Amino acid sequence: MAKVTLAKFWSPEDIVYPPGAVVEVDEATARWLESCGAVADPSVEKPASKPDPKPTVAPEAKPTTGAKPAVDMPRPARAASIDEWRKYAETQGIVTKGLSKKDIIAATR
Repeated sequence: MAKVTLAKFWSPEDIVYPPGAVVEVDEATARWLESCGAVADPSVEKPASKPDPKPTVAPEAKPTTGAKPAVDMPRPARAASIDEWRKYAETQGIVTKGLSKKDIIAATR
């Protein structure tokens, strides 16, 4: 039996081995894995990888037309009338003149 370090995913039967896993296989399987390029080169060491930091996303600024009103209105249902959506959007500081109901809903997200 030979121990090999995998360079690629390998899935014999129901088990999936990830790259870097050390598995014990018979000599014929070890040769086959090597010929397929699935065995990691032991002379090449991979540098320790650090997880990529998650980028910080600034909250999207909504256009406003003045000071934010003190009254917070709950978001209307999608089936609500356009007048209710206009009132809600205006409490959010959005100018609704010329916008359709669909546009107003999209602008308040």
